[in-house]
Amino acid sequence: MINSLAIVLVAIAIVGWLAYLMVSSVRSQSREEVAPNLAPPMANEELETSRLERALFWAVILSAFAAISLPMYFLTEFNRQGSFIEAFAEESLERGSALSLDCQSCHGPGFVGAAASALHAQSGVSTNWAAPRLDTIFYRYSREEVKFWIVYGRAGTPMPGWGTDGGGVLNDQQVEDILNYLEESQLPQDEAVAVMAAEASTADGFRQNAEANLAAMVASQETKLVAAQAAPGRLDEAIRINAALKNLIAGLPIDWNNSSASEPPDLPDTDEDGLTDLAEAEIPGLLQFAVNLGLTDYESGIKVISLDAQNPVSNSIESDLELATSQAGLVGAATSTVTVFAESAEAIVDQLELGLAYLMDSAETAYWEVDIEAVADASFGGDMEEATAAVNLFAGNCSRCHTSGYSAGAPFTLPIATGGFGPSLLPPRAHVQFAEVGDLAEFISTGSESGIAYGINGIGRGFMPSFGGLLTEEELDLIAEYLWGSTLGSAAIGGGL
Repeated sequence: MINSLAIVLVAIAIVGWLAYLMVSSVRSQSREEVAPNLAPPMANEELETSRLERALFWAVILSAFAAISLPMYFLTEFNRQGSFIEAFAEESLERGSALSLDCQSCHGPGFVGAAASALHAQSGVSTNWAAPRLDTIFYRYSREEVKFWIVYGRAGTPMPGWGTDGGGVLNDQQVEDILNYLEESQLPQDEAVAVMAAEASTADGFRQNAEANLAAMVASQETKLVAAQAAPGRLDEAIRINAALKNLIAGLPIDWNNSSASEPPDLPDTDEDGLTDLAEAEIPGLLQFAVNLGLTDYESGIKVISLDAQNPVSNSIESDLELATSQAGLVGAATSTVTVFAESAEAIVDQLELGLAYLMDSAETAYWEVDIEAVADASFGGDMEEATAAVNLFAGNCSRCHTSGYSAGAPFTLPIATGGFGPSLLPPRAHVQFAEVGDLAEFISTGSESGIAYGINGIGRGFMPSFGGLLTEEELDLIAEYLWGSTLGSAAIGGGL
């Protein structure tokens, strides 16, 4: 309403001014021009009456216009600025959505958490690092803290620094756009609390499935080791099979690379599927040879297929050309791996043996295990249900920082609460740092602030997040009681099992 009125007033003023200019122009053209210095002066009666009255009239009109239009403009400025802020915020969210696709490749679509491929530093074993969900992160960290992680990354994890100050490619505005979009993606608090309860259940499964996951990783490492050891002896045959498959897919004879002919022969294609009859006859045998040679150790997708030169879709799923091309591509990928393994066989074998030894040692130490009964007796008066809940809550909320290797998976988990990104929490740290268990629970709830004292003699660095917005008072107390007890760690270091 105010905007429309202001526009009307401005339009009226402009029209009036144009009309005045036109009338003045017509009048000036209708009378003879006289030089100002030759024109007779106006009489005092005219100057002090009609001329003065016209001047005063227009002065009043212009003053009234200014008195009305300026406040009106001022009032519309609030709406204009507000609209600008809203538009900028919407554009920022759009930019943040596009930029966050890189984030979601590790943290999952919608920031629900996923995994990032990583090489475990101590063992050299490839693993899937558990990337945390980010749709609850602002219940734990402030915006400034989250920005710090985005800009500088997190040392010892696959999280790189994305900001230019951290060696990344995003300027400050782009980081702010991601933060805005991330804030917009946060779950309502009741949903966030329910999600954290589910995280505790996931932590329980982490322990229950640890042995099976470790066994699978050991089997994979052994397969890679055998493949690396055998690579030098397989290299020549792998290259030959790969070259033959490439020729057949291209419509050439198997040995075309060694031919002296200037023009390739015109090979028949009875079913006109883009794959010659020769190719359909020879490719299954070459793939069988690849399997027998052991190229499946390098690319598990390689399989023997059947092709019919009379049928363009022999397998009733995809065309013979598509099927053969995909299998030839897998053999090509396996050949590339064989080549790398063969050229650096000694170093690769040493690294794989080191990794296998690490995994076997992990199976023996089993640091991920927790004696729930011992925890119950030591801290919860024998209550197994409370002890299980406490152990799972600690694993789901605290182990990422306070148990080295936890995010990399059970085979890489070191003794519980011995420290990682965060400090060791082994006994008697809780008793040294806090006078009562309730003080510890309060600290877990509020987190730390940089330079602010906490507990008996602690000085916060700002890295400890607050969990009061995600965990209930009962859950905070369970974690505090677990930390207050004497069962953290493992048998090897005097606690835990």
